[in-house]
Amino acid sequence: MQRKLEILKREPLVHFSIIALVLFVVAELLIEENGTNYEDTLLISEDILIEHLQFQKKTFNQSFARRYWEGLTQPEKSNLINDYIKEEVLYREALNLGLQKHDQIIRRRLIQKLDYVNGGFSSNTDISEEDLENYFQLHREKYRIEASITFTHVFFDFRRHSKEKLEKTVKQSLNHLIKQSVPFEESALYGDRFIFHRNYVDRTLHLVASHF
Repeated sequence: MQRKLEILKREPLVHFSIIALVLFVVAELLIEENGTNYEDTLLISEDILIEHLQFQKKTFNQSFARRYWEGLTQPEKSNLINDYIKEEVLYREALNLGLQKHDQIIRRRLIQKLDYVNGGFSSNTDISEEDLENYFQLHREKYRIEASITFTHVFFDFRRHSKEKLEKTVKQSLNHLIKQSVPFEESALYGDRFIFHRNYVDRTLHLVASHF
């Protein structure tokens, strides 16, 4: 129970939720109901941030985005939240200023989206399986996805442990982690501080190798 409380204390979403609650109460007390503009309210939740993350990564896979979110460090989560707030504020301000009007780029984009919804994306061209296979073989490098790996680790700094005790400490910690079935997100409670990440979610082998 104490571990969970410690994790919650370090969770940025908890901090933002508390701040949002305080601001809401203050607004309710200081602003008259007739003068309140709820369109200016900015809601933040884990689901909203995961959706934002999918657009950032251009990978529209909710399960991947959720694993990626859970693998982020606290500073990385805070940066993502700040990015979302900045983008949403700028987007709303652009709408308030009417910047979307008389813009040919936005106009064409909206037409493309509506054309897609109405079925304009379909084609009468007959494409055979053989044509698809030939095209794929000629352009297969475009569809190659770099291998990735997901894992968590517990790091021990040899400078903080005597050589005689280090191996014993590592073995005892490993046995404890296995015996207690310590979950992915609690790895930060063990070992020493690591200069990079504790949890790696769908990270490339090249990136992992550069960190280790």
